[in-house]
Amino acid sequence: MSLTWSISQDQIFHSCERRYFFQYILHARVNSRDPLLREIAFLKKLKAIPAWKGTVFHSLVSEYFRNIVNNRNIDLADLLEMCKRRINKQWEFSKRNLGRTNIKLINNGIGVALIEHEHGENLPEDILEQVIGDIEGWVRKFKVWENNVGLCKELQKASETWIEPNIFGKEAPGLDIDGIRVITKVDLAFHTNEGEFNIYDWKTGKRYTGQASLLNQADFQAGVYQLWPHTKLGKNLDSVKTHFVYLGEENAPEHRTFTIDENFREHIISLIRKSILRMQHIQGLYNKAKLNLGDLDFARYEKACIYCPFKRICQKELEK
Repeated sequence: MSLTWSISQDQIFHSCERRYFFQYILHARVNSRDPLLREIAFLKKLKAIPAWKGTVFHSLVSEYFRNIVNNRNIDLADLLEMCKRRINKQWEFSKRNLGRTNIKLINNGIGVALIEHEHGENLPEDILEQVIGDIEGWVRKFKVWENNVGLCKELQKASETWIEPNIFGKEAPGLDIDGIRVITKVDLAFHTNEGEFNIYDWKTGKRYTGQASLLNQADFQAGVYQLWPHTKLGKNLDSVKTHFVYLGEENAPEHRTFTIDENFREHIISLIRKSILRMQHIQGLYNKAKLNLGDLDFARYEKACIYCPFKRICQKELEK
């Protein structure tokens, strides 16, 4: 495993050890000599339709805010109209399974490879219209929400902004814990003139309201985000806020704001350290040839397999 940790790695590790093994332990490359590793390298590129929709929406919002920061007036709905051609091209690219011979186009965002097409799932005839309709709905809700909170005006006055910044590099958001790089993939962050530091994350799904242990995942993620400006940029904890905007709700978006204190900060760091140690243990066993796929558990719950890019490989294991 490379020396990094992130919320997404932690979530995958806890939901399915096998998926974590394929995604992060195996050094699968598209030019690997082993055909299985080449296949896994391609499968790592797959996206489920819900994730693809979210990626498209996030790209629209980030482009919109970059225009705002650079004093270029453009409407989010106009950006969506321009984006629809790209959506249709990506859909056709995936439907024709062109990613297997044009993987570079997936890497640069021109193409996409969808799990549903790869696995030959029986999709509704109007599924693409549904995809576009969902994105249009998020855009409408987001515009109303943004007008109400005045986020664009705050950005125009901000002293420094981060709009979907790169997750790697010296200036990338994140921090180091015990020599491990902790990646904080924020959607938007900025300083206000009043000295506050705001972090935003757009959620295109509904807010989970089930088991209490899963409810705490939002607090954990928000807290991890806040460690970045506090630890790396020297911001006081009481000046840092994380905002989750849930756009998948039926009516208006739900806007939740999170803050942390020193005690919760220490708790979050402790949880990250424990997660890192477990991941390092798995990696260490594999490096010493004391671990293979058969030693790892399947997903803890059936729904985790629905959007897993590696389920075909696991299915073969189940059929033995």
